[in-house]
Amino acid sequence: MFSSSPKTIPPFGRIFCALFFFWIFSSVGCSAQWTQDLIRKLTISPTDTVSLVFFGDIMQHGMQIKDAEDRGFNYRPCFAAMIPAMQAADLTIANIETTFAGRPYTGYPVFSAPDPLLPQLKEFGVGVLLTANNHIGDKGVLGLKRSLHLLDSTGVSHTGLFRSAEERQQRYPLMVERKGIRIAFLNCTYGTNGFTIPLPYLVNRLDTVQMAQDIRKAQRQGADFIVACMHWGDEEKLQYNDRQKALAEFLFRHGVDMVIGAHPHVPQDMELRYHPNGEIKQVLAYSLGNMVSNQPFPNTQIGLKLEIKLIKSGFYKRIYSFTHEWIVTEWQVEGGLRRHYILPLEQAGKVSESVRISPEGRPRGTVDFVINELPGKRVYSIQKQK
Repeated sequence: MFSSSPKTIPPFGRIFCALFFFWIFSSVGCSAQWTQDLIRKLTISPTDTVSLVFFGDIMQHGMQIKDAEDRGFNYRPCFAAMIPAMQAADLTIANIETTFAGRPYTGYPVFSAPDPLLPQLKEFGVGVLLTANNHIGDKGVLGLKRSLHLLDSTGVSHTGLFRSAEERQQRYPLMVERKGIRIAFLNCTYGTNGFTIPLPYLVNRLDTVQMAQDIRKAQRQGADFIVACMHWGDEEKLQYNDRQKALAEFLFRHGVDMVIGAHPHVPQDMELRYHPNGEIKQVLAYSLGNMVSNQPFPNTQIGLKLEIKLIKSGFYKRIYSFTHEWIVTEWQVEGGLRRHYILPLEQAGKVSESVRISPEGRPRGTVDFVINELPGKRVYSIQKQK
């Protein structure tokens, strides 16, 4: 990760320097690729970086709904520790794993979250919500219709679910521009829990033929970077499966720069792939786990926050840096109700109901859980691949 950027060189000066260095290094027999890489590093001045922050699944189980209702549907206490990072990013992205079908609000297995959650997520800094997931069809037409209406009315960008083929054609891939950098978002799901999505509504599926067409469309529309947000994998499994791996390779071959996964509700492996000159070429995160949930299963209270910074200068563009942070859904019983808090790992050291991983079911402190239980899992090593 770079800690500073080179000083700006005026455009004319950059052209002159590039020609000068090309003549010098070519004359001494340096390879064209080596010469181009060096010229780029010496003469290209990065613009301000554009920071993307990714979170995993935002869920609304029954106990979360009771918690929110008791607070007058004020979600700020739950998200408070994450709000500074969400608002500081140029763009924050998360998977919204529920419908907004109105009252009665319901949790698992068919979700309908309180309406106030959406405008508050926007207020907290979320800029893109992903809607292609296995629960988007839980409440039928009412859930599809109201969810899209509320998403549009709050002004938060969203993708994955559409009212019709015509709307999909107009609005997909989702193109977001920040500081002159155009970022295309793809979002697909493996299924919808057996619920049929009634026409004319459409939910993107993991269809390789369609995905290849969508990638080409993003390229034609001038996307500088393409992000594929995939809803895939096996629930509660720390290890990604062969299907996820094959799809990730397919997406990279066709021009995707970043593949970010959701659905397993636990964190899975991450990989960074590099250009020969050492710059980051591609980012792969098989699953970010949950941002917030009430799931009781092992590892489902641990998630990841990713920050990826991008730069562009003229025709030159690259992934500038990649960092990750562990987050925890901490449960605390207050006033007879279970309260939910999303905390950075270092703030979640207490023994709590939310971390139960020993065979006897005894609670373990969150930090102790991460240090002693998960390091043996491959999820904790970022693999560097050329």
